[in-house]
Amino acid sequence: MERVVDYRTAHCTFIWAIENASKLHLSKSFRSPMFTTDSEVMQDTKWQLVMELGMEYMTIFIRRIEEDEGPNMIDIDYEISLLSAEGYPLVKMMDRKQFKNSSNYVLRRFAKTDEVYNVRKDEFLPEGTLTIQCRIWRKNLGISKVDLHYFRTKKNADRISFLWSIKNFSTLRQDVKRTHYVNPTTERVPQLTATFFFVKKKGKESLFMNFELGVESNPIHGRVSILDANGKVYHTIQIDESFHRNFFTKIVYPKNKIMANKESLLPNDVLTLKCEFEIDTELFCSQIEQYKDFDSSSSECITFGVPEIQFLDKPEISCTASALQAFFIGNFEDGMFSDVCLRAGSESFPAHKLILSAFSPVFRSMFTTDMAEKKNGFVDISDVDPETLRLLLSHIYTNTLPRLTKKIALDLFIAADKYEIIDLRDKCSDFLKSNLTVRNCCSILATADRHHEQNLRMAVHGFMVKHQTEIFQSDMWKTFKSENFSLATHTLEHIITLMKNTNDE
Repeated sequence: MERVVDYRTAHCTFIWAIENASKLHLSKSFRSPMFTTDSEVMQDTKWQLVMELGMEYMTIFIRRIEEDEGPNMIDIDYEISLLSAEGYPLVKMMDRKQFKNSSNYVLRRFAKTDEVYNVRKDEFLPEGTLTIQCRIWRKNLGISKVDLHYFRTKKNADRISFLWSIKNFSTLRQDVKRTHYVNPTTERVPQLTATFFFVKKKGKESLFMNFELGVESNPIHGRVSILDANGKVYHTIQIDESFHRNFFTKIVYPKNKIMANKESLLPNDVLTLKCEFEIDTELFCSQIEQYKDFDSSSSECITFGVPEIQFLDKPEISCTASALQAFFIGNFEDGMFSDVCLRAGSESFPAHKLILSAFSPVFRSMFTTDMAEKKNGFVDISDVDPETLRLLLSHIYTNTLPRLTKKIALDLFIAADKYEIIDLRDKCSDFLKSNLTVRNCCSILATADRHHEQNLRMAVHGFMVKHQTEIFQSDMWKTFKSENFSLATHTLEHIITLMKNTNDE
């Protein structure tokens, strides 16, 4: 690839900030909005960036839109970079090309995916935002005025989670299928139909699940877990369907292994499955902001002094919604109309079965199946301390969180995971990722491992790579290794692989 002179001032600068970029899934491309170059030099040409996330590398395309007011052919120099929080390029590539209408060029192996999302995540994704800058010049032409375009998009995904109890498991025949229908929670999400059945291959029966969506959907990701009699995860299979189709089938587990552990996995001959899915939805986009006569004399460092932009898809809160929210808060504070009492330690918390069921599939299962909680007016929460339960209920009723500390975030993360309050669990996970230290990384790693939180675990691995000397030569690591030998061994193997890949580059 041809390298060009790094001019200090570009005719057009385009900054694309992608919020919640840590939730972007691999094997998918993301398009920026189109931007028009208004300066006379750029002749009203229209452009767009496309980012593709691969397992190993991030690739970026720059394309000229077919229908613009510019000439049939235009020669440009362009520079693409990923910016730090301070606006400095962390990765940068430059090239010189002739662009016809509807033509595009690619910058392959632009950046290592693992380096951006794990090893140097704090640098590339400050507060979860990935910022891409594109600068464009016309060859051998002076600068009269400069265009600056700033665009922010927000990654969004809809989640589906439910518990599925398969009754009479040991007597199910191969020709019998169990079907569960999950209705959508928003207009963007299609109905999900889950089918459970056995398949016999080479004389052995295995559990299979087929998932079918009402329409051809965006990529779907998630996991299916087998729970034991205490509600703890016994085995998990990850779901990562990156391509577009409306059904997929996954093997869950061999039947004989479940029967061998039927005392812990089949209470009353019931197998419990915990299903969690995340379906990609469209990016929530804001409008482009253009700045005429932008002074780019120091354009190597762009300061993001743009005002906050209201997202176009952000729903307005109606008077009815405000009244409903006030009703929730009031009922949380005074316990009015409560029909169940949650007990933790010596404290009791009046609550409402309908509200708890709406936010937690675990509570919903308690109040709709033949469990003791359905008949009794109380639920003993034995493994959550009173203060954590108070904060969890506060989040359910008021959608608020206190000022988090590491301990509060850990306790809330564990409770939210148990009761499948996904948005609270993710908020606590994001806080823990952003507050990793040499002293707390081992305890956070252990928690992430126990609760099968892969993103949090990978964030800890990346942090350990950056602080390997301080961590692996400390007494803290020696203690952690003696108490968690298998996890420590697996962690070291993964970190060695990360370091080797980085050194090979």
